[in-house]
Amino acid sequence: MFVSVAKELKKLSKRKISWISLILTFIFMLIMGASLRSEYSKLLIMGSFGLDTISPFLLILVGSTIFSMEFKNNTIWLLLYKSKSKHIAFWAKIITLFLYDILLHVVAIIYTMILSITILNKSISSWLNIYQYNEPLIINLLKTSFLDIIATMIVISFVCLLSILIKSSEVVITLSILTVFMGSGISNSIIYSYKSLMNIARWNPLNISTHLTTQYYNYNSYHDMTRLSNVQMLYGGIGYIILLLFIGFIIFRSKRF
Repeated sequence: MFVSVAKELKKLSKRKISWISLILTFIFMLIMGASLRSEYSKLLIMGSFGLDTISPFLLILVGSTIFSMEFKNNTIWLLLYKSKSKHIAFWAKIITLFLYDILLHVVAIIYTMILSITILNKSISSWLNIYQYNEPLIINLLKTSFLDIIATMIVISFVCLLSILIKSSEVVITLSILTVFMGSGISNSIIYSYKSLMNIARWNPLNISTHLTTQYYNYNSYHDMTRLSNVQMLYGGIGYIILLLFIGFIIFRSKRF
């Protein structure tokens, strides 16, 4: 497994989108900081300058290159031939995307430090000040990053499943972006169209994946919309990651290439 993951990481490092995504992240965070610095300095730091807005889309692009391109270019045959089993081939890709997801958020925290000093004129020591949930700002930041990793892993799991079902990377990217972009509106329609089923409908995956991070750093605004607590959102997110990856793995294992 370690060798397979190392090979996947090497392949990913050679793809331009992996590096372009990190550059786009900085540009986006810079724009957010310049636009909102006067009123929302602490909130910007807590949310890594709005990283959760762009991270799902970047990981859709990166994720689709890892999965869909293998099917589109028919290199999946070579991959399976070199791997000891389909199990290793599948999970090596998932682990690689998970590691890239972590890398993206670690880099974003570094960017946050830089922008905090240069744009917000905030010293790193100010991160020890108490902010939301009676916790230091740095703890708020780390928890927000953790929750966004969970939220983006739901997206990655969805991209993985779509890539196995659909060979076209363009279709996978389009469907995934539309799902993320329209997810909040669709979720609200599901929850509030059938109020008698609200206790069940509030657990829909779109509600959790699109609001998990934003609710944590803006609880009062989003809790009335999601009807779930932060802890419920977290458990639901982990549950959907496991479910989507399990379904994807079963289909991948049984699929004939």
